[in-house]
Amino acid sequence: MAHNTNSYINSAMETKVTIRNPQKKKNERHTHNSIKRKLASNIAVVLKADEGITIVITYLDDKHMKVREFIFNNSFSIINNDLTSTFKK
Repeated sequence: MAHNTNSYINSAMETKVTIRNPQKKKNERHTHNSIKRKLASNIAVVLKADEGITIVITYLDDKHMKVREFIFNNSFSIINNDLTSTFKK
């Protein structure tokens, strides 16, 4: 999901109502690019919170650690074959 950070920010920017003021649009584009640079330089990602419309900014390493903990604590197991076709309808 981390690689989708830019697409999440881009989609949030694109869903806004079209701005007719060119200066305002330029300022928003500048802000958008500044956020992308800041996230990249700090190796951080933007994630949607579990509930509500909240977004969270976290370090990529922290996200990976939480995913590993979740998998380990919930006794997931690796399977050798792809079951996608079994569950397709």
